[in-house]
Amino acid sequence: MDTPEITVLLLGDAECGKSTFLSRLSLGVQPHDDDLPPYALPKLHDSDQPFEFDISLYARPYRLRFFDTKSPENYTLLHPNFVILCYDINSRASLDSLAKNWLPIVNGNFNYDENLPVMVLGLKRDLRKQWTLQEVGEDKRGKGPSVMPHEGVQAAQRMLCDHYAECSALTGELCREVLQDVAKTCAKTTTADGAKDRKPPVPSDRWPALREFSDVAWIGWDSMTESDEVKGLRYFLAVGIINPETKQVIRRALDAKGWDLSPWPGHMFERSWPETQALIGTPNLLGFAYFLTEHKDVLGDMFIDKVQVFQSDTAARNPSVVMHLSQRQTPDRVQRRNENRTVIVEVVKTVELQPLRAKL
Repeated sequence: MDTPEITVLLLGDAECGKSTFLSRLSLGVQPHDDDLPPYALPKLHDSDQPFEFDISLYARPYRLRFFDTKSPENYTLLHPNFVILCYDINSRASLDSLAKNWLPIVNGNFNYDENLPVMVLGLKRDLRKQWTLQEVGEDKRGKGPSVMPHEGVQAAQRMLCDHYAECSALTGELCREVLQDVAKTCAKTTTADGAKDRKPPVPSDRWPALREFSDVAWIGWDSMTESDEVKGLRYFLAVGIINPETKQVIRRALDAKGWDLSPWPGHMFERSWPETQALIGTPNLLGFAYFLTEHKDVLGDMFIDKVQVFQSDTAARNPSVVMHLSQRQTPDRVQRRNENRTVIVEVVKTVELQPLRAKL
C-alpha cells in the first residue's frame, strides 16, 4: 500500500520561528523534548525543501511534507492539504499580520478546497512575559507586547480557523502535543470527508469574554459538568512550570521549610503558612485564584486549602504543583486592590495573596 503524502504549508512573518519549529520536528519525539537543550537544533536550508517526516498514526504510515516558503511565487503554486499560520508570541504585530496579510493569501490562492484545514500556531512560547500593571493600566484595558493564550484563541476564532496551538521550539515545550495535533489533522485530510469541521461563523456579540487564561479554563470545566457537578472541582494542577519567577518562589519556599524539590508526592504547604500565600501569588498560580473568585456565584465559597509541590518526571525535572480545593459554608468578602505596583487579588478568609516578593 502506498504511503499517503500530505503537504503542509507554514505561513507567517519572517523571524516568527517557523524554521526553528521545523528544526525541532526533525528531531522527532524524543525523551528530551521537554528539556532545555544543551544540544543544538539542526540547521535546515531552504533548498532542502520540502522537509519530510514519516509518521505512523492509526496503524497507518503517512509522510508529511512541510514547506516553509518565503517567496510568494513558490507557495502560491502549491496545493497544500493543511495550512499553519504562524506568529511570534512575543510580537503582537506578527499576530495582527495573520489576519491582515496571510489569511487573504490563503483565501485567495487555496480556495479550491472548502475543507482545507487551517491552524493558528503561536511560536516562541518561552519568551512570553506577564503584563505589568503599567501596561494594563488602571482601567485594565491595556496590553503588553506578549500575546496571551486567550488572545490567540480569539484571533483564531475571528479568522474562522480550525485549530489553535502554541509551543516553544527552543525548549520543546508542547512541541510533542502540537506535532500530534498536526499529524491527526493531516491523517484526516486523506479521508473522504476531509479534516475541516464546517461550522457557521459565530457573530462577534456571541463570543465569550476571554480576558484571562482562567476564562478559557472555566469554559472547559463548565462544558464538562452539569448542574451541581460544577461544584465538584477539587484540584488545580500546574505541570512542568518553567516561569523563572514562579520557580524562584518555589525554591525559596522549599528552602524556608528545609525541604528539597522531590518526586511525587513531594511536599504539602498548609494554607496558613506565609510560604503558601507567596506561592499562590506567583504568575503560574495567580490565575487559579482568579478562577475561583470570578466564578464564585456558581462555584460557591471555594478556596485553595493546600499547595502540594513536587518534581516532574520529565527530563527537565521542573516543579509541578497541585492545589487542593475546599468548600466553605459561610460567605466571605472579596476585595480587589493594588499594592506595591503589583496586581493583587485578596479573598478574605478564602485565598490570601501577597506580592511575589513577600517574605521570600
